[in-house]
Amino acid sequence: MKIARLFTVATFLLACATANAFDFKSVGSVPTILYDSPSLHGIKRFIAPPGMPVEVVHTAHAWSKVRDVYGDMVWLETKALSDTRTVIVTADRATAYQQPAMDANRVFTVEKGVVLNLDGPVGSPWIKVRPQGGPAAYLQTSEIWGI
Repeated sequence: MKIARLFTVATFLLACATANAFDFKSVGSVPTILYDSPSLHGIKRFIAPPGMPVEVVHTAHAWSKVRDVYGDMVWLETKALSDTRTVIVTADRATAYQQPAMDANRVFTVEKGVVLNLDGPVGSPWIKVRPQGGPAAYLQTSEIWGI
């Protein structure tokens, strides 16, 4: 009986963690201060640039706890978030292709840290992205963060 109860609790906790594990958003159109706690009186940790992707881990009132590309957990005002989906390049240099295949025509290359707009449904092992003002193309999901 205890094992069944423990299994039920573990399954519930895993389901909760999974449900919240991939709630990605981006920083809105203006730079945003990231804090160590959900308060304007907290320690200012970083200024996030517009469009930076973040994973929302928890929301409490007017604040959201987010994880960045480096795994750091910080707080920002929820109103500073946008539903626009972006990704950030984590590879030193990533090549974007016209089609989701390594033998397709190359469209552009991007350096580590570049933020791109998500331009299609999330898939694997490829994702369709678009640089601001540029053509849509496909990157390998192993070269980006934010999905």
